[in-house]
Amino acid sequence: MSRIRTFVAIDLGKRSRSRSRCAALAESLPIHGVRWAAPETLHITLAFLGDVEDRELARVCRAVADGCAG
Repeated sequence: MSRIRTFVAIDLGKRSRSRSRCAALAESLPIHGVRWAAPETLHITLAFLGDVEDRELARVCRAVADGCAG
């Protein structure tokens, strides 16, 4: 069985002001040893689910979609 590291997140959008502001903030923080994510991969993680078996991914996606409906 294959497993995939899974999380629920909000995409900031490809050209959003939020993405560019977050990237600029990260660059301005002088934290030794920290490697920030590339701006194009920035997102807001709502829940980390850990390693999920690939056969369960469709069920997890449906549950998240149902939870976000309405």
